[in-house]
Amino acid sequence: MISKPDPNAQLCDILLASLARLAETGETEAACRLAGRAYAALRLDTPDAARRFDVFLHRLTPSLTWTAPPDRRQAAPPAPT
Repeated sequence: MISKPDPNAQLCDILLASLARLAETGETEAACRLAGRAYAALRLDTPDAARRFDVFLHRLTPSLTWTAPPDRRQAAPPAPT
């Protein structure tokens, strides 16, 4: 029996590829900030997916020179409705 691809894993693949491309164009800080937000959103419910973003961040952060502190409002998860 062929297993069905996990759509969450596929979305992580797409997002990580997009973030890597963003970093390649010189927008490493933006890529890291977005990866951090993805990590925060995933870490409790899907830690395996979150770990992929953590690895991405650890790979890129040595090349950073932060231009501004993070906006805490941006990193917070959306309020429940």
